[in-house]
Amino acid sequence: MRLQCEVEVVSRLLPTCGLRGRGRGTRALLSLGRPPGRTRGGGVYLMVCTARDRVGVRYKVQENIERFFTRFVEEGKATVRLREPAVDVCLSKWTSSVLTVLFKAGDTWHGSAVQSPSHLNA
Repeated sequence: MRLQCEVEVVSRLLPTCGLRGRGRGTRALLSLGRPPGRTRGGGVYLMVCTARDRVGVRYKVQENIERFFTRFVEEGKATVRLREPAVDVCLSKWTSSVLTVLFKAGDTWHGSAVQSPSHLNA
């Protein structure tokens, strides 16, 4: 599953060091799936590729999603909070139907008890 959106990856450890993030998102290609060549046991990854970083950054999804923040999903905004590394992946400038599909796929692949957004289940 590949989708284009505005992405900002915010480290939750920065405030403890007295630092702040950039505060701006960047246009990115977001992919959700397994790495090529691995059919079983490789796990599912969320990959964020930008114009500057074409190789992209991979974040493990299985047993790693702490929470989905979907309060503004109707406006095309949402956040995925990961346990390791301690980052928040902020997504914006999407249609709400695309976000709904992404979160349902994330719930399916996550495999553990994540609080599923109730307004997305309808």
